[in-house]
Amino acid sequence: MAKRKHLALKFSDSILTMVEILEVLDLAQSTFLYKPTQNRGKHKGRQLSNVIKTTEAQLIANQRVVNEITVLLAQEFVDYSYLKVRHCLRQEINYVKNSKFFT
Repeated sequence: MAKRKHLALKFSDSILTMVEILEVLDLAQSTFLYKPTQNRGKHKGRQLSNVIKTTEAQLIANQRVVNEITVLLAQEFVDYSYLKVRHCLRQEINYVKNSKFFT
């Protein structure tokens, strides 16, 4: 692949268009134009939250929520799914968090 990219660059000054050169080399235009990012592995987007809001607008630390989930799941005969735990947090403990809480 790297050899074909090098050849495409070498012949880019010829009378052929770049599309024709890439077609002859059987190289996709997207592959030829691809440039890897320098920040690979770093989190992009919104910063992760450290707190969860309750219905009374109080802020609770994530570790406290994890502890409450652990207590909830430690009960005998409890086999709650993700949705049931989320429902319990929202209805019984009054936490307000969107559906992406556990992701």
